[in-house]
Amino acid sequence: MKTGVLHGEYELTLDEKNRLLIPADIRRRLNPTDGTSFFIKLGTNGVPWIYSSARWNEIASEGESGMDLGGDQLDHIHFHYAMTYEVEWDKQGRAVIPERILRKTGIGKEVMLVGSKDHLELWNRAAWEEHTDALLQMFASRRKAGQVQQSQGTV
Repeated sequence: MKTGVLHGEYELTLDEKNRLLIPADIRRRLNPTDGTSFFIKLGTNGVPWIYSSARWNEIASEGESGMDLGGDQLDHIHFHYAMTYEVEWDKQGRAVIPERILRKTGIGKEVMLVGSKDHLELWNRAAWEEHTDALLQMFASRRKAGQVQQSQGTV
């Protein structure tokens, strides 16, 4: 059984111990063989990405390994593995987000947990709102441009 697709937005708050409550419906979508831990890393978009253990191990096994790594490969490994933490959730479904990840991203306490197909992303709530507003504008512009192109093509 594979992990279900991770989707949706969850408005959450980190507590004073930097614990995040993983919503029950997210926990239900995870495969029981994934266990109670996940991997959290700095994503390429500058926010923390959260992977189930099973998905993280799939990703790690797909990568190249070896002792003769070039500079770009080594940079890739440093970015994707050295700055990754394994985190477990407790019986209440809470997980401590590593302080280093919080410092590097500056996301604060008011957050949005966002489903992104095979992983979750943890955004500063205000930044997520700005991002989604920009996405809506971008897709509205594309839709409008597509309608203009279609009408010009039929004239």
